[in-house]
Amino acid sequence: MRKSRTGAKDLPNPEGARTVGRVLRALELLASQNEPLRLMEIARGLDMPTSSAHVLLQQLIRYDYISPVGQERRYVAGPGLVLLGSRVRAGLQIVKAARPVLEELAAATGENVYLGIRQARGIAYADSVEAESGVMARFPLGSVRPPHATSPGKVFLAFHVPPGQLDSVLGPEPLQALTRYSTTDRVKLRRQLEQIRARGYALNEQEAVEGAFGISTPIFDADGFLAGCITVGIPGVRFKSRRDMVIKKAVAAATEVSRKMGVENWGNVVRSFSKRA
Repeated sequence: MRKSRTGAKDLPNPEGARTVGRVLRALELLASQNEPLRLMEIARGLDMPTSSAHVLLQQLIRYDYISPVGQERRYVAGPGLVLLGSRVRAGLQIVKAARPVLEELAAATGENVYLGIRQARGIAYADSVEAESGVMARFPLGSVRPPHATSPGKVFLAFHVPPGQLDSVLGPEPLQALTRYSTTDRVKLRRQLEQIRARGYALNEQEAVEGAFGISTPIFDADGFLAGCITVGIPGVRFKSRRDMVIKKAVAAATEVSRKMGVENWGNVVRSFSKRA
């Protein structure tokens, strides 16, 4: 039994674990079948009562992970499950495609480099390369970067969120000031996003961590959608002198990874977002 941060032991939750197990087994069962399954067949495969299986399936239908078909109410894998699988494959593809580019970029700039992958609510770091001279905070992989106060977050807002939906994505609460440099004014943020769409990169000048600067460039997939970004972290003592060099190399790196993802002209994709705005 593991301990919590306070040192107290976490209470076991066998019912929650059992439910998660049944959900995963149900998805695996439906994904492995070529033919739609009846409710009784699913219940038997999960070793659970038919009534309980029906409740579980209704929840999975709600999130489009399975779909009912025909008058006999058979069940098949739904578009949500297919989309989830495609996102996993795309994530693995971008990490594999980007790794050598990240290593080259870290060596060329002498700074730490991060690969971000687009998630539903922002961009999360999925890989990183630490340069010998890179002195920066280590950001945990898998954590979504704050959208309004980081360069990956602003790439997400600029190249994934339609301007008319910005407020709904950010929510009604005031934007949090992580440092005294954080952008908390929505009008100012909108101007920044317009600049990012026009020039193809985003800056973070001590907005999330004082003394830490970042430059992020978007990675696009073959359909012209935002797939992720490359971020170079730079300490304040080197930011002004290395900024232009790092921007140039980061744009070249994002262009190369996007090319590996099927993008013919990275610059044209960037410019298309300015037109949409």
